[in-house]
Amino acid sequence: MTTKHSRARLAIGTTAGVALTLFAGACTSAGEAPDAARDRGDDDSLTIGISLPSQVQRRWAFDAKYMTEAAEQEGDSTIVQYADYDPSLQNDQVENMLSKGIDVLIIASVDVKAGASIAARAQSQGVPVIAYDLGIADADIDLQVTRDNVAVGQMQAEHALEYAPEGNFAIVRGDQVNTVAQELGEGAAGILDEAAPAVKVVSDKWTPGWDPEIALSDAENVLSRYNDDVQAFVVGADGLASGVIQALRGRNLNGKVFVSGLDAEPATLQLVASGDQTMTAFTDYQQEGEAAIEGARELANGDDITADTTTNNGFKDVPTRQIDTIAVTKDNLCEFITELSSPGWVTVEEVFPDDPDACA
Repeated sequence: MTTKHSRARLAIGTTAGVALTLFAGACTSAGEAPDAARDRGDDDSLTIGISLPSQVQRRWAFDAKYMTEAAEQEGDSTIVQYADYDPSLQNDQVENMLSKGIDVLIIASVDVKAGASIAARAQSQGVPVIAYDLGIADADIDLQVTRDNVAVGQMQAEHALEYAPEGNFAIVRGDQVNTVAQELGEGAAGILDEAAPAVKVVSDKWTPGWDPEIALSDAENVLSRYNDDVQAFVVGADGLASGVIQALRGRNLNGKVFVSGLDAEPATLQLVASGDQTMTAFTDYQQEGEAAIEGARELANGDDITADTTTNNGFKDVPTRQIDTIAVTKDNLCEFITELSSPGWVTVEEVFPDDPDACA
């Protein structure tokens, strides 16, 4: 069985020749930096506000690290805040950043809609806004920096079909208010719809708050309803995958059912090594962070805004930089740990604590 998408694709990144240069002199909808953000007097250094969803999820601390390092290399500084997935707290934290006179706001919005009012407030004060990793709906955003989430969802589904070309499949989406969850689910569902009738999607559910316990409960319910006759769980994030794997372990099905994920954290890579999780997807967070800081400088200085494509967020076509994402499986696990992952992201010892020479 084939689909119109290549099953062999492991990397999703910027396509050569697609890069767009959007001139600041054109119009605001093409990514023009607000005039108020351009006049910083004689001091060329920037203060960049960075608002991230959570410090509990490991990846956001690395995003902050890579962005801060990239900023400091050019003599700029950052103010970093974590919102604990609370839209109200994120709003208050950004208000505080604005009161301190930030030049650019980089925000991974906790809520796709609530982020619009935050962005509008920043724009009203002449502060350009970069939507980082997570999109913001119906808002005048200057730049978006993210992976191609639809393509990642397609990649997850394609790997699932390689594992099991037919049978009962379940889609486990993240939180409905999150653009990553929306787009990953869209990509996965599209590929699996093309695979019908050999593939039947028996469950397709959102997971409020990206809660692994909800993913666990939903997976148990699906397995019970179909007497364990489920061949694949196409899962939008590693945290949710951990809940699904717990349900599979309870029925001695771990390693026998496809499970995908996203983020490739060390604990997840242990599951990939053991076979409990079939694959995960990894975005180069260093590349993503550096692209956001580069975009912040362009906006603050009124330079041309470089982008790979545009994303329609309901208000405008937002200039968008897309970051490379790769699939990580047992086959390329050691290569990922030693060569492909971002600096400092993972070590051999973290994935193989009992075998430090596993990737020798």
